[in-house]
Amino acid sequence: MGLFTFFGNRNKPRPFNYQPIYWDPEKEEREKREKRIEEELGKKTVDGEFRTSIKRGSFRKYSDRLDTEKRRSQQRKEIRKLVIVVFLLIVVFLFFWTNGEQMISLYF
Repeated sequence: MGLFTFFGNRNKPRPFNYQPIYWDPEKEEREKREKRIEEELGKKTVDGEFRTSIKRGSFRKYSDRLDTEKRRSQQRKEIRKLVIVVFLLIVVFLFFWTNGEQMISLYF
């Protein structure tokens, strides 16, 4: 009997009635604040389109800045090497100057 009931029973489909399991009002407020802040900063327009913040020549400026940072770090490395060599020369000189007479007498 229940096998053939779908032929004669033509009810309307059930309407969509979605009830979310969890609603986070704090998250909703945070998203509203973020959207407002993005609009104030100019990242998004009011109609929701993304407006880029990349300006013409910004890549060149960034690469120039990287080049200057590389040069500065290379100069620091060279200065550090020079300071170490000078320090080692001073240590060697002081060692031989204080023990120079003893070293000469050992070899000659």
